[in-house]
Amino acid sequence: MNSTPFGSNKGCKMPGPSFKECIAVDMGTFINPSEFADKHIIDGKSVIAVVEDDTEGKHPLAYAEGVSLYQTMVYIEEHILPRRPPEGSQMELDGEWYTVMKVSVEDGLMILALEANQA
Repeated sequence: MNSTPFGSNKGCKMPGPSFKECIAVDMGTFINPSEFADKHIIDGKSVIAVVEDDTEGKHPLAYAEGVSLYQTMVYIEEHILPRRPPEGSQMELDGEWYTVMKVSVEDGLMILALEANQA
């Protein structure tokens, strides 16, 4: 069988890289500061991540007039943070405090769903 830029495809009936190899290449583009990612400060540490604010999801809380719930998604390479943040814990992102609502890991990419109440 032929060799590809991603390595050998021995035993593979189709030429070319595996799906996981393609994902790894795409990850380098997604978490690239020249493409989608930017520098952010998470818990005092400078990191490269993609932060997506849910600007259309500012839902005013029923019990607090003038206070809105902000939801933010953070995409960061799994190995960058020293540990997986526990759901319900507090996390500082770019000087603002958020509650970690959900944490998942997919193909080496950690996805954090964060929420904050802000006036």
